[in-house]
Amino acid sequence: MRLSAILLYVCAGLAHVTPILLHQSGEITDAAGHVWRIYDLRAITVMIMLFTMIFTTMLAGFRLADDDSPP
Repeated sequence: MRLSAILLYVCAGLAHVTPILLHQSGEITDAAGHVWRIYDLRAITVMIMLFTMIFTTMLAGFRLADDDSPP
């Protein structure tokens, strides 16, 4: 049960990688009139995901492996 929760969390994070692999591009403009490239925003999202979600998933996996080990 806990492993499926960990895998679901990883898959939710990896969903941000797919648009980068497909090279979706374009530009958006915010309320202040600043133009942002969509590819850059997605790249930052993936970098944040790597430092947060993947790290947390690794810790949860280590804890799960430690809990399942025989005493």
